[in-house]
Amino acid sequence: MTPFSVTILGSGSSTGVPSIGCDCSVCQSSEPKNKRTRASILIHFHDSKKNWVIDTGADFRYQMLCNRVQNLDNIFITHTHADHCHGFDDVRAFYFRSKEPLDLWIHKEHIEEFRTRFAYVFSASSYAGSRPVIELHELDKGVHKVDDIEFESAIAPHGPTTTTVFRIGSFVYATDFKSFPRHLVEAWKSKVTTMIASGISFDPHPTHSSVYETLDLFDSLGIKHGIVTHLSHRIDYGRDAKHLQRFAPSGAQPVYEFAYDGMKIEIS
Repeated sequence: MTPFSVTILGSGSSTGVPSIGCDCSVCQSSEPKNKRTRASILIHFHDSKKNWVIDTGADFRYQMLCNRVQNLDNIFITHTHADHCHGFDDVRAFYFRSKEPLDLWIHKEHIEEFRTRFAYVFSASSYAGSRPVIELHELDKGVHKVDDIEFESAIAPHGPTTTTVFRIGSFVYATDFKSFPRHLVEAWKSKVTTMIASGISFDPHPTHSSVYETLDLFDSLGIKHGIVTHLSHRIDYGRDAKHLQRFAPSGAQPVYEFAYDGMKIEIS
């Protein structure tokens, strides 16, 4: 497997943290790791210098500037909720530099909704400077190869819709799922060592996995490094991070931790 790094561009839930108008202790906190933009990651492949982004949420422009991203080769969209795709217009900047269309990959179930949300992108009346210039690719479940890099996509339930989960070798990124399909747990068990997965808060949620449910998933998969992302303002990094390790399986040495914006993980 080619070595790559994963940067957590955003670790927050749909409102971001701080949430507008909220005076809770987390939203008012001065702790930098409690400042969370909307959930997204950047994958950088060291050998090819290719950059992939999973999701273009409302904070996409700010995330690209903060992480000094100069080029982008592929975009993957997990699903069409606003906090995961409504920064999409700002990919225009990459076309201005490269003059090449960006490849965007989205599961076939979400293509019609994506086209509806961004109808101007696919309209003949708009010109290149006024819209993202992309090549839209339909994903299905299974194994794919992009830029000579093999990855697998799968589907998990997210309330009345679904979200796309991505696995590259021993690494998995999974956000906005309520539960993880049993067949995926069986297929990926002991094959995945590092996983970034959403856990919106400690409390149960109707459409999202809770922190406890996500930790159980890490345990079921045999994850060695489990990172919980898509965190709401109910998670205080300083107060809660130290408690995660006590949920690790007895006799094992996994590391469980909360994500924070700018966090970087190396996968070799």
